[in-house]
Amino acid sequence: MSTETYYLLDDMERYNLDFNKKAYEDKDKAEVIEEFREFYSKRLPIDLLTWCRVNEPSDNMIYKKGYWDQIMFIRDDINGLFYDYSDSGYEEYNANPVLVINTHMSKSILLPVYKINLKKHDLSMIIRNNFYNWKVSVVSEKKINVDFMKLFEEDRDIHSVYCEGFEKSQVFGCFKNNKKQFTVEINDRNRLFTFMYLLNNYLKKD
Repeated sequence: MSTETYYLLDDMERYNLDFNKKAYEDKDKAEVIEEFREFYSKRLPIDLLTWCRVNEPSDNMIYKKGYWDQIMFIRDDINGLFYDYSDSGYEEYNANPVLVINTHMSKSILLPVYKINLKKHDLSMIIRNNFYNWKVSVVSEKKINVDFMKLFEEDRDIHSVYCEGFEKSQVFGCFKNNKKQFTVEINDRNRLFTFMYLLNNYLKKD
């Protein structure tokens, strides 16, 4: 049994209490992935790493690198912003993984719609990237009174047709009109990181 297959089986044990690991130890990796992919697709949300292990694009896909770039960016750089490097912060980070709540297609690649839950701040975010831009919906119990320095159009309503993979109930009006629930379009990852950096600084001081 390869190391990669071992991880797949460990993942499945967490999501299927009736799973029999021994029955899969000698199965081909491709066969395991196909079966597990079908299982997870019907049971979202699941943690991002589990989803990625069974949905990796084939090697001949031009945008395969872009797929992994955005996933690692969200998991490590973006989600990691909101936790400190103490032992308790590391435990909290591991206890609140980025979730995949839905999917969408771009460049013939199946991509995740991410959800980040910041429980200590009573705030959640839904995010997607289609290799062109980012869409972010924020839901907060408190107003987000942040100067985002024109990182996005604060008075623009984003129609649900442009938020691939979002449910209609997850697409809100503009930031200018409602600072508790809003949806924005951000053009590149540097602007997205800055957006999250400013948001994190605000939440830490609140």
